[in-house]
Amino acid sequence: ALQSKYSLPSIWLSALFAIYLFYNRRLILLPLVMLAAWPLVMSTELRSSLLHGYLPTAEKIAYKTATQDVVNFLNAHPQRPALAYCGWASVPRSVMYLLPGSEVMPDCYKAIGDNLSISSNGVLAWKGTVQYWLIKDKQISGLFPKESARFDVMQRTCNPQPLFDNSYYQILDCPWDRLKSLEQQPDLLREMHEFVDPLV
Repeated sequence: ALQSKYSLPSIWLSALFAIYLFYNRRLILLPLVMLAAWPLVMSTELRSSLLHGYLPTAEKIAYKTATQDVVNFLNAHPQRPALAYCGWASVPRSVMYLLPGSEVMPDCYKAIGDNLSISSNGVLAWKGTVQYWLIKDKQISGLFPKESARFDVMQRTCNPQPLFDNSYYQILDCPWDRLKSLEQQPDLLREMHEFVDPLV
């Protein structure tokens, strides 16, 4: 695909270069001529990819607006619990970068695992309480449904009614009284205790 995208424009530009040299020896104008001819000889696939990459589209504008909306919501709640995500496919990177100080948020497994201890005989126990707001980037997670499975499991430990929800983001409140129900899933708790965040 990459070869077909660039080979045809290269052939046309080579032909243009040969014709130009045949009729005109003034090489100083050659870059301008080739630059002007480039949109005419490039493939449709390449042209559309460049337009999509560098020009604002309705989808990009909507995503940017939705991102700013969720950032405004979070900034309006300075006393909120910490934020967390579940699975690398749902990491809200755009939101993280826009929060004051580029707020760092842990994976939900790590947020819970850091509050677990294990005894010498292998029994897990809570070291303290934990709560967080679970945030999901729907656009990214929609591209990796298998990798987003952990979010689907963990959102059941949160209040079902979202605190914030738009086309691109969702925020759920996950209080201690609901997260404590994970005690009924000891295998999952053990996995959380042993979890190492690949993004840290």
